[in-house]
Parts: sequence; C-alpha cells; structure tokens
Amino acid sequence: ELLDSMPDAAFTEISEGPLQFLTPSLMADAVAHLDDVCRAEQLLGFLEPFADRLVNFSAGLHYHGWLGYHVGRLCRVVGRHDDARRHLDGALDRCARSEARPAELRCRVALVELDRAEGRAVDTGVTSALVDDAVASGLVNLADQASRLAAPSI
Repeated sequence: ELLDSMPDAAFTEISEGPLQFLTPSLMADAVAHLDDVCRAEQLLGFLEPFADRLVNFSAGLHYHGWLGYHVGRLCRVVGRHDDARRHLDGALDRCARSEARPAELRCRVALVELDRAEGRAVDTGVTSALVDDAVASGLVNLADQASRLAAPSI
C-alpha cells in the first residue's frame, strides 16, 4: 500500500545531490523484496544507467553499496536474469575491491537469490557460509534471508 500511495514521479525523477541515489536504492530494496514487476520496471528505467555508482548517505560519509546491486535485484524481478547477473557480479567486484564486506555479502546473497530464480540448485554449503559470515558481521536480517534461500523451494 505504501508504494501505491507514492506518486509515479517518485519512481522516475530524482533530484541531484550527494544523496540522490539513497531513496531510490531503498525503494529498490522494497520493490525487489516484494517482487513488484511494475515498480521494478519503473525504477530500472531510471537507475540502470547509473549501476556503477556508489550510493552515499549521511552526506557521503557512509555508503549503502553500489547501485549495481539494486539494479541487479530489479533485473531479477523483471526476469532479465543475464542482466541481473552482470550487474550483481559488477557490484560484487566493486565491493571486494573497496573492502566493503557488508555490501559484498549482500551481493553474494543476491546472487544465490538469482540462482534460485533461475531454477539452479542452491548449494547449502554456500548459503551456510553466507549465514555464518552475515552473523559474524552483525547482519542478522541478511543471515535470515540467506537461511531462507537454503530451504527447499516450494
């Protein structure tokens, strides 16, 4: 309901500034979590050209990861799995090079999420390691997400 109450402009127009990608990246998280194809397409139209950008918050002192992570998750929602993998792999590489461990773990979980969407077998050893890494990093919600991905698909 919350997403439905937002004006369409919220999904296509973003003001410029140091925080310009924070709100759309948070919206992308919600849209991907809900598997909302319509909103995912709207956000992709705006965000995809900026997939190589870093999402800043707190006046650029902290960051929310690379936009490619969010774009990759949106591509998964709309069924563009090859594009999703390309964006997620790119974001994962950027995270690894910048030693952004929490963002890197989020990318790894998103890649498992994509494997599952493509009907690939999910390696429980990989998901177990992701759960352990997420817990060790204090990312309890991410650990829960990785744990759910290890469960058999219905």
